Amino acid sequence: MLGAAKSRMIAAASVLLCVVFWWAGTVLAADKWFSFRTPHFEAVGNASKSISKRLLSELEEFRQVMVELFDLQQLERVPVTVIL
Repeated sequence: MLGAAKSRMIAAASVLLCVVFWWAGTVLAADKWFSFRTPHFEAVGNASKSISKRLLSELEEFRQVMVELFDLQQLERVPVTVIL
């Protein structure tokens, strides 16, 4: 009988430790996320502000080149979300 109680106590302690380590990991891993928009794109993520803004600028430039190159002025605007 004593052996079963000891086993249950060890199992409960193990589960408790797992929960504590999981909770600590989620608290420490909390990142600050940003969201930036341009007329055609939205960037969401935990990358730095400068990287996010630069990427959106480059995507807008690329889109403009494609619109002019392939004469795509008539296309509907479908918002694109980029996750960084």
